[in-house]
This record gives sequence, structure tokens and C-alpha cells, in this order.
Amino acid sequence: MDYSEYGGAGLFGLKAPVIKAHGSSDANAVYNAIRQTRDMVGNDVISTIAETIEKQ
Repeated sequence: MDYSEYGGAGLFGLKAPVIKAHGSSDANAVYNAIRQTRDMVGNDVISTIAETIEKQ
């Protein structure tokens, strides 16, 4: 797996999307981290996680 294709790892349990990227990320990795964050916001991942936890 090439880390630059994912951009970083999502940190969950927070009130806003956070993507932790590798310190030596190149331009492609940073682009993909931003894209991943955009997708998280667009899909309302934070609210989905919160709602799912509340139902448990």
C-alpha cells in the first residue's frame, strides 16, 4: 500500500474531521489527504459516527 495514495489516516472520536499525514508527504499525498477530508465532510462522516454510537 502506498501511503501517498491515501494521504493519511482519519482520526475519529473528534468533533471535526482530522487526517494525520506522514511527515514526509509529497504533493500527491497532501492532495489525497485534502481529498479524503473533503469526502469525509461531504459524506457527513462525523455525524454518522456520532449517531451510530448514540444508538448503541
